[in-house]
Amino acid sequence: MPLAVLFLAIFVVEPISGDGRGAVAAFLLIDLAAVCIHLYGTRESNWHRLDTVFLLGYCIVNFQWVALAWGTDFVPKHGFQARLLEQYGEQTLPLSSIGLLAWLMGNAVRLPVRTHSRVVLLHTRRLAFIFLVTVSAFAVTAGATFFRGDIYKYGANVLSHNMGRLPRYIWAILDIQALIVIAALYFLYKAPAMQEGSAVGRRRKPNRRTRRWLIHSLVVYVLVFAIAGERGQLISVFLAVTLVYSRNVRPIGLGLSLITAGLGAVLLTAMGILRSLRDGDVFHLDGSAGLWGMTNTLASSFVTLAEACALSDAGDRTFMGQYWISQLMGVIPFAQSILGPLHGLSEPEVSSATKFTTSIFGANPSSAVGTSLAADLYLNVGAVGLALFAFALGVWARLLHGWLRGQAGFGRFYCSVVFAAFSLYLSRSSLAVSVRPTLWGLLMIALILRVTVIRSMGAPGSLHGN
Repeated sequence: MPLAVLFLAIFVVEPISGDGRGAVAAFLLIDLAAVCIHLYGTRESNWHRLDTVFLLGYCIVNFQWVALAWGTDFVPKHGFQARLLEQYGEQTLPLSSIGLLAWLMGNAVRLPVRTHSRVVLLHTRRLAFIFLVTVSAFAVTAGATFFRGDIYKYGANVLSHNMGRLPRYIWAILDIQALIVIAALYFLYKAPAMQEGSAVGRRRKPNRRTRRWLIHSLVVYVLVFAIAGERGQLISVFLAVTLVYSRNVRPIGLGLSLITAGLGAVLLTAMGILRSLRDGDVFHLDGSAGLWGMTNTLASSFVTLAEACALSDAGDRTFMGQYWISQLMGVIPFAQSILGPLHGLSEPEVSSATKFTTSIFGANPSSAVGTSLAADLYLNVGAVGLALFAFALGVWARLLHGWLRGQAGFGRFYCSVVFAAFSLYLSRSSLAVSVRPTLWGLLMIALILRVTVIRSMGAPGSLHGN
């Protein structure tokens, strides 16, 4: 109920707030109150959860720059960023607030999660072998340009210029297999303890050599991307592992969560410095942002929502869901290259990330701005659709929070691991970004990971709130 009142307050404040610092303060107070109400209502000993990590990313992307510009003399580094922040910073706040409040209300919905008192037997030898082969295949096909970091020297969209279609698809498959490995390792470690003493439990005991192969292959996967200076894979693996750990093994308190987040920010900043030194560039933190400069890369995605407001003001007309076409076609291998020319739409007309980039930099950009969840939703379905889809995403996140226990089946557990891996960066991505990893991952599980379900002698499955 309090969240619903705050949601309605957005529409009361917006028309009467006018322009200036008072409007910014009003919306930021509404957002702060909403987050505090959510955290109080979901208070647990574990603070490292799907919802807290998602909210951290969402608030950094949508509110950090506006709050800094409101309370300090912060000015973004690049001219286009400063222009968009100055012209559209206040205009983005109602949209960001609608998305936040709708997500929180959806996440407050309590859905029953069916748990199964049954044994899941995983046969992982084939997975360990295929994952190691895929890591090796990517290292060979990506070539020296990847490990030298050449793909980053010309902007974020250089991947399509400096890597062929084959290594790009291997990269996508490799990322998915890494998440399957993380999910499988949890089942291999945790399930025997839950089934200790039963005949099935003794039969279920995992092969230690296979388990070591999975761990070693996962370490090699992380090292491959660390050498190249690619931070995304490191963050995804870290979040997937730690969120599964905190949900099932040992809760992570608020203090340790803050320390971990701080150390992670420092480590990622150090990687950025090393990559810049390797490439001969000068790396520096944005002094006007203070310590918040360490999250500036994430916060810079704010410009996509500002650009979406600019496009809306300019009367840019699209059909509903037009900018999801690229992501959805990506679910089918090679569909973009085969079907793309048939629908008569160019890349900027089917991808919100490309649309924002070309709108800001022109038809031949040397860099890219990507997209963000709020901007992607607003561009595709408008303000009303933003509220509806954000609410649905909050409900989905709550359901996945229950599935992350690993008691609703391996497939559902894998879906929750995918969301865990994307939880921080989802706010600077398209809504459809996790569709391909989820569907491809479930298909790979069916093909390469033999899952045998054995009904245990305990009570039948039951329903629990999540």
